[in-house]
Amino acid sequence: MKSYDSASLTSQDISSLFTVQTYVATRDFEMNARMLLDNLSGTSGIRRMSIYIDGYEGATTNAINTSSTKAWLRLETIPIKSGEQIEVKINGLTSDTAVDIESEIFGVDALSSLDVVRPTSPLPGSPIDDLHRCRARMANKVTETIDTRELSVKDDDGTTELYKLTPSESGGVISITPS
Repeated sequence: MKSYDSASLTSQDISSLFTVQTYVATRDFEMNARMLLDNLSGTSGIRRMSIYIDGYEGATTNAINTSSTKAWLRLETIPIKSGEQIEVKINGLTSDTAVDIESEIFGVDALSSLDVVRPTSPLPGSPIDDLHRCRARMANKVTETIDTRELSVKDDDGTTELYKLTPSESGGVISITPS
């Protein structure tokens, strides 16, 4: 999960629909939102978090009926398109007039949740490289030079050489070493 935006507000009147945060999406992603409310009035009743996308109320809302002074609200997996404006809103009770709010928009996009550039091939010496080489030895094209008995292990394309295995003999024992 990647955090896209957050808001921290103190002593807010949420007795009517109140916009906690707005965010314009910079890319497509699956959005989640969460909100922590503190200093609620303690009066039993429903507090409702709503998500508006480009000014229209989303189909997903979350409500909590509590008499506590603290509450968590969350919404899960709303598809968002790049350029859409997201508004996170809260509606409390008439007695919720000095509420502290922590709000966050987060989610997963098509690239990756951490925005880490993925290498085009495994890094040499990494566990993924070792796994790639093992798989190649068992499943990819391998050619053997008859004179030297040297094995050439090819990559997935069948032409690029990943590595060679060179045999040697000592005391009647044949060893094969990568070269």
